[in-house]
Amino acid sequence: MDNKPPRDAVATARICSSFLVSKIPFPAHGTPGRSKGFTGFKRRRTSWHRSIKRDPGSSLSAQKYHAGASGSARSSAMSAPTLRERIKGVSLIFACGTALFSDGYGNGIIGSVNTLLKRIYGAEAFPQKYSITLNSAVFAGTILGMLTFGWISDKIGRKFGMMTSAGIVAFFSALSAASSGAHHSVHGLLAMLITCRFFLGIGIGAEYPTGSVSCSEQTEGKAVAKNAQHRWFALATNCMIDLAFCVAAFVPLVLYWIFGPHHLRAVWRLSLGLGFIPAIAVFAWRWSMEEPEMYKKSSMKVVKIPYSLVLRRYGLQLAAISFTWFIYDFITYPFGIYSSTVVDTITGGDSSLTVVFGWNVVINLFYMPGTIIGAFVVDYLGPKWTMITGLLFQAFFGFIMSGFYSQLKKHIAGFAVIYGIFLCFGEFGPGNNLGLLASKSSPTAVRGQFYGVAAAIGKIGAFVGTWAFPPMIDSFQKHHPNNPDWGNTGPFWVGSGLAILSALVTLLFIKPLDHDGMAKEDALFREYLEEHGFDTSGMGFVDSTESRSVSIPEELDEKEKVPAYAACFRSTMSSSAAASSSKPAETKTAEKPKEARQAQLGVLEEDDEFEEFPVADWDDAQTDLAHLGGAAPGAAKSGGDKLWEDNWDDDDIEDEFSVQLRNELAKKSKGGDAMEH
Repeated sequence: MDNKPPRDAVATARICSSFLVSKIPFPAHGTPGRSKGFTGFKRRRTSWHRSIKRDPGSSLSAQKYHAGASGSARSSAMSAPTLRERIKGVSLIFACGTALFSDGYGNGIIGSVNTLLKRIYGAEAFPQKYSITLNSAVFAGTILGMLTFGWISDKIGRKFGMMTSAGIVAFFSALSAASSGAHHSVHGLLAMLITCRFFLGIGIGAEYPTGSVSCSEQTEGKAVAKNAQHRWFALATNCMIDLAFCVAAFVPLVLYWIFGPHHLRAVWRLSLGLGFIPAIAVFAWRWSMEEPEMYKKSSMKVVKIPYSLVLRRYGLQLAAISFTWFIYDFITYPFGIYSSTVVDTITGGDSSLTVVFGWNVVINLFYMPGTIIGAFVVDYLGPKWTMITGLLFQAFFGFIMSGFYSQLKKHIAGFAVIYGIFLCFGEFGPGNNLGLLASKSSPTAVRGQFYGVAAAIGKIGAFVGTWAFPPMIDSFQKHHPNNPDWGNTGPFWVGSGLAILSALVTLLFIKPLDHDGMAKEDALFREYLEEHGFDTSGMGFVDSTESRSVSIPEELDEKEKVPAYAACFRSTMSSSAAASSSKPAETKTAEKPKEARQAQLGVLEEDDEFEEFPVADWDDAQTDLAHLGGAAPGAAKSGGDKLWEDNWDDDDIEDEFSVQLRNELAKKSKGGDAMEH
């Protein structure tokens, strides 16, 4: 049985291919044309993108392009996703974001390891400078990983970055547990541990612009409920980090119960080594993943990124998000790292490690209600207002901690509750929403680098905070030598004040986000580039089976729109080329109804924004054109006029467009040219 595609669709592809090689001039802010290699034709309608493509081993079929100038409204012609599709859509979100569990575990576990190392080797062998360096090494590596893999994510691929980062985290988690110095030297052990922590940080940092960015792009898949897009992102990213902080607090406690106080070396080594398990599990989970569809369609993988234009449009937003992320990490990470130290101080250095680790677990558990409740609120309040709410409440409870520190110190249960609520609102607000804002405020083409820069500046805040907390405590104490508790109130005073400042910056400079906002931003970014003379025809994967969209700015006058509608795209579907070059078995002379022709062309709705046709050879285009138009084989010109009049001519497009098409068809007919592929 002949598997050739419908004759009418092939004819249409050939007709369009002839038009694409015409010498119609393109405006400066339109899509520049080329002489060969183009594989598509689009024209503007109202609200959707339409793509007609050749799938391998199947006939030509209509496909929705789920992105466009007006967002991603769902088509009534498309069936709702099945339960299996919805589960797959959510699982892809978690496969991308869950590796951030390693970030939370890696940063959370080191606080307990610090406490154990001090107990094992004493203050003389483990001075404060080693403690601070050990805490900071992972942050230094994280910053490097974020910046490096931000570029890799955009220019090489999301999946490559995710797989590499998971492998780095797994390897150096295991190597950290095996740290040892020459001749059992404590200083050598600490030097190796610091080095491993640095490289572990590179892997952790790589997860942000690769895993988190891919996670955000998966949330706008067609199988994900529109009013749950932000929720799934928060649950798959920040919730995983906070869960890891809780696990990192609980693991040393369980290991201490198992091994007892005389085998603390086994406790700290296994505590670090267990970070290998989630990393290698995520590595296997991601093995069969593909690149996100949004990245396939709108990346600049093979195009030089116009950084000056990007900064002009997104620079202020990037600066505001980066500043608030700096403040958040400056507050949160030092508090998380030093939580066991704070509890150790309050309970007394001679208290059982069970007590210290136990209260550390209680404090870290307060992260969870904040991030979970915040995840279910963010789709209703929006990331911006959810973040402001969390910051203001965090500042309020921080001031309570500052003012009543002496009283709370005497009641460790009260201290743990207030301290936990302080951390809780940090996760409810900036913890959940900074990643959302960073990933969804920028276009796909530079999303990895945008996110990487913002997150790196945030980690600089964490790095600064780990070094600033001890001197800050000392400085506050010097100003009130008669109050032994005053020094420990310093971080809470400073952190609460910075939370209010962060809320003001968010209010004034950060834009709110909508659902399906990334698809809209991609379309706006294309239009912005085209308005400034940038060629967007190379965006997306050149080998993707999906066509890429080019939006025509509404403000163009009609004469400028005419050539701009001829947006061209590359195709690698060899099956399409083979099918398009086949000769028709017979020529029909009876004109088919308009509705029948539209059905064959895949035109399901009249309100589609774009109708897009793959390109085929020019061979036999006259015959196919006449057949499609209902005319005799020799009447190519009249067939072309009839086809254009019935199917494509709109009131908002001047006759010049039809005239140019007819002229090009006439030239091709006389010259007998063949289109080059």
